[in-house]
Amino acid sequence: MVFVHGSGPQDRDETIGPNKVFKDLAHRLAQRGISTLRYEKRTREWGLLFASKLANWTVDDEVVDDAIEALRSASKATGLNNAGPLFLLGHSEGAYLAPRIAEAAERQGIAVAGVIMLAPPITPLYDLALQQARHILATQPSEALSKDLERSERSREVLLDALKSEEPSVAGSNLAPLPLGWPLSAWRDLAKYDPAAVLKRMTRTPALLMFFGDDYQVPASEMELWRQRLSERGDTTFSPLPGVNHILTDGPNHRVPADYDRPASISPLLIDVVATFVRGISDRAINASGP
Repeated sequence: MVFVHGSGPQDRDETIGPNKVFKDLAHRLAQRGISTLRYEKRTREWGLLFASKLANWTVDDEVVDDAIEALRSASKATGLNNAGPLFLLGHSEGAYLAPRIAEAAERQGIAVAGVIMLAPPITPLYDLALQQARHILATQPSEALSKDLERSERSREVLLDALKSEEPSVAGSNLAPLPLGWPLSAWRDLAKYDPAAVLKRMTRTPALLMFFGDDYQVPASEMELWRQRLSERGDTTFSPLPGVNHILTDGPNHRVPADYDRPASISPLLIDVVATFVRGISDRAINASGP
């Protein structure tokens, strides 16, 4: 199984505060006999060189290309050849891009047996960033956060205007850069990407979509939007988990950024759901291959 990180310059452990989300997840899955592959995100490995040397990058440059190479490596790695089917697990931005990664990998001859999407957004990311800013301000009112919200609102307006323009590059302004600090090239790339439409095309790939009740970054309400879009798709499992936050840990959670400052462990129920999904597909593959 290959892990694909959330947004930002993540390391292979997806370290967030004192928590190492992917390391913890990998160790707990290993206890269930599931091998995993983790890697440094390109924006982490290169740091500031990434944007300076590749000003007009897309999400292929940031995420997709390396994820495909990780899948290729996992499919060929010594010791993994007989380990069973290959799975892709994405978290947050990685979950959003998981259908794109899996479909592109399949086109390159890399068989993906199943896609696991943890906290996958379907709302456009610039709108989701604005929702997050509003939520944080509502829970922690302050002048600084109010100004952050104003900048986020202005950033969205700048971006939507830019997406209508034929100008090759728009950086926003000092008061309102484009959302997430991404270049227009990345946003134009995503404007052409519909994760639900791609997943619907992948009719032979089982998918597990998990949503978390204490997640303020990708709220559990996103699940119903996915359900509506995937209503006619077979082999799709939706799994909501109450009491779990965006970094996949159990409460107590207050749905604020400070939740991530508390050392915590991955939800055991999440491990159960993921392991059951993987084992079910692996058993089917073994039975289909016959004696």
